Amino acid sequence: MQMDEYYRNNAEFLDRMRHITCFDHVQRVKGFVAEFLSTPQNPEDASSTVRDFVEEMAGMLSDHQLWREDGEDGYAQVSESLEKFLLQRLYNKVFTPLDSTDAEDDNQLYLSTRRLQFITPDHLDIPSRPLNKVAFHLAAEELAKLDSSKFSSPWEKLVCILNSISILSNLLKHYGADEGTGADELLPYIIYTLILLSPKHMYSNLRYVQRFRSESKLRSEAAYYYTQMESAVLFISNADHKSFTISPDDFARGMREGRRSL
Repeated sequence: MQMDEYYRNNAEFLDRMRHITCFDHVQRVKGFVAEFLSTPQNPEDASSTVRDFVEEMAGMLSDHQLWREDGEDGYAQVSESLEKFLLQRLYNKVFTPLDSTDAEDDNQLYLSTRRLQFITPDHLDIPSRPLNKVAFHLAAEELAKLDSSKFSSPWEKLVCILNSISILSNLLKHYGADEGTGADELLPYIIYTLILLSPKHMYSNLRYVQRFRSESKLRSEAAYYYTQMESAVLFISNADHKSFTISPDDFARGMREGRRSL
């Protein structure tokens, strides 16, 4: 699904929900939001509560006269729109929840990427190619959108990740005739993009998608790219001089300079 289609479906969903026959359903959704915001919940409970309500409510709405004839596509669209509607209103409570390690992990990853600014593509065994610089910056720009207030739903955040990695994947495909492509070759590109960007809320964004994106929707290409991003984050979190093609002395020197710059 493209962004334009996604937003059209959301607008249509809201228009239908304004119909008088949806009054009880609207009240049910409003009641859920009010109760959720007033009830303390740990991240795991919050995740299951929201996902269960979306599934239940989407089933009820897809059986409503305004959606009944839409079939399976109607259920999928209602589920997506309801997920966005709810999480826009719950976002400040469920993104980087206080009773989680998200904020701490975000900060540690940010500091790690800042200290690793001396790392170059050569240190990750990335071949020198004319289009590399452009691709890295475009991929970083897509990842930076994760922190935009406009993208508050798990689907929108996942699309930012997919778009970023797709740019890098297409770069590899462009040179594929000579170099070959694959997950092992893609990962260093994602790692370098993260170092280049130094994201401030990467763990929070990944966990937000994981917690609130239905497992049935997080599959195939989306699941693959999401896993690749997780792997890149984990790599940086645990990186030492053995992780790169660099001498121990040069790595230590770079880390010292990185710490001083902070």
